[in-house]
Amino acid sequence: MDAGDAIAVYAAIVATGGLAWNIYSWRAARVSRVEVLVQFAFLPEPGVDVHEGVVITAINRGDRPVRVDGAGLDLQDGSGRTLAVMQPPHGATLPGVVEPGQSGMTYLLRPPVEQSGIDLTRPLAGWVRLATGELLRSKRRALISD
Repeated sequence: MDAGDAIAVYAAIVATGGLAWNIYSWRAARVSRVEVLVQFAFLPEPGVDVHEGVVITAINRGDRPVRVDGAGLDLQDGSGRTLAVMQPPHGATLPGVVEPGQSGMTYLLRPPVEQSGIDLTRPLAGWVRLATGELLRSKRRALISD
């Protein structure tokens, strides 16, 4: 192999590496980076009362807006069924668009959550569904102690 062949092989390797990096960068920039949190909260209703509920938060860690089309909780019976937020409650920002570096939230009041069979003392996961069809879940954790 002479010097010309070595240079050609080197150039081919560098070009392939550059192409691979461009493809990786392009794909990484388009991946949704949304973190989902589920928390127990006290929800004040001005002039009325304070309600207990479960808050589902979607945090956009990416650099592009994301559209959240739905949110809810996984049931704990192993069936794969979920409890979905059907109508956005007062003050909720989900479903909706979550801008980069921002968050959106929705909630379910405690009585309907417990009536669906969810035990807030056992590990529980919340979820959001993006307009792209991605279903993202929070880490499972108990929301209240016994």
